[in-house]
Amino acid sequence: MIKTVQAVFYALQIRKQKEFSAELLYQLGEQQALLAEELLPFYGGEANLTKVHNDYQALPIHSLKDLAVDGNDLMNDLDKKPGPWLKEQLTCLESAVVCRQVANKKEDLLYMAEKKQMNSAQ
Repeated sequence: MIKTVQAVFYALQIRKQKEFSAELLYQLGEQQALLAEELLPFYGGEANLTKVHNDYQALPIHSLKDLAVDGNDLMNDLDKKPGPWLKEQLTCLESAVVCRQVANKKEDLLYMAEKKQMNSAQ
């Protein structure tokens, strides 16, 4: 409960200044974003619940589980063993999909992961 209140309060502070970014909307989740939006009129803002709902629904993924690749795909494709790199790589791919820098397609994500690995090896 405390984490939800903290997240909604943080979201409200951002929302008082500007619209939710895709990344923040993704991190918050629809329920917390809508709660922050509902509170906006109490702080002099104008709530637009429909926009928040539609923007959330338009996100390419709603959780890491929706990503077209998983840790096994990355380990197999990059021929690497599990380690901290795996979480970092998945987080990077997740963010790239949410921000629409890459399509949520297995081949596109594996290509991006390979590029990132080659760049970090140099």
